[in-house]
Amino acid sequence: MLARELDFKFIEEENIDEVVELMEKINESINDSSIFSKDEKEDLLGLLERGGAIVGVYHNNKLVAFRSLNVPKDEENLAYDVKHFDIDPDTVIINDSVGVLKEYRGMNLQNVTRDKVLQKYENTKYTNKMSTISPTNPHSYKNTLESGYTIVELKKKYPDEKSPEGYDRFILLKSEDIKIEFTGKEEKVSYKDTEKIKDLLVDKHIGVSVDEDGIILFRQVKII
Repeated sequence: MLARELDFKFIEEENIDEVVELMEKINESINDSSIFSKDEKEDLLGLLERGGAIVGVYHNNKLVAFRSLNVPKDEENLAYDVKHFDIDPDTVIINDSVGVLKEYRGMNLQNVTRDKVLQKYENTKYTNKMSTISPTNPHSYKNTLESGYTIVELKKKYPDEKSPEGYDRFILLKSEDIKIEFTGKEEKVSYKDTEKIKDLLVDKHIGVSVDEDGIILFRQVKII
């Protein structure tokens, strides 16, 4: 399939049901439900009302992928979850949900949709882009790290009936404000070793890349 066969459109309120139906299909196709957290219709409508955006990918007028960007409510703001960097919460915008039908994966749509939706917020106050991704999904954060984001925290997020304490999530950041330099100290750790990762984050390391085996390179930084 050629990329030119795909159409990219911003989703409006009247088309929200298409996104809800797509999320249901994606959720049904995933074995590990902790990887993909589907949104309810009212969540998506609230996202648009607060100034967020959803970009849809269409093939022959059928929605096959989407990505949402969220201007977070105060209690959702990931700036408060990050202990080791001073992030102004008013400048945060969050890469929220992303979903791609199975037969359309491998087309780089995660990165393409991220770029498409962020174009709407160029030259605005939103200078800190953030996102959460499951540690057990290294393919997803490999794409994000390669786009200039770094892993800056690991926390339990998104509690539900199945997991009242929430699920492990990496918090990733791409900042236009924070200036850092590397100290030269670095370490490689498997994504499965969450306790070691937490220790490295406390020691002011950030995750900068991950290989095909899920080994993450953490490099120590200092603020300049």
